[in-house]
Amino acid sequence: MLVDEIKAQMFKAMKANDTIAKEILRVAVGEITTDAARDARKGDDEEAFGILRKLIKANDETIATGIEGDKRAVLERENSILSAFLPKT
Repeated sequence: MLVDEIKAQMFKAMKANDTIAKEILRVAVGEITTDAARDARKGDDEEAFGILRKLIKANDETIATGIEGDKRAVLERENSILSAFLPKT
């Protein structure tokens, strides 16, 4: 399952002391597991892909506000990390 892949990458990021990757993957795992626990949810990979897209969209909206510098670079890096888990279209 996708959440297992994300957890594996999160643990790799922890070992590598990659704070940005660790934190965004932790947020993704939390969002996915919380959503899966809700009624009328299947908790499958399609729902997880939707959550990843939602996180990317939120970062894109923040970037669109004109944020610059280090914060922009962090958000762009988070998006690239999350995008790696989405199916290629």
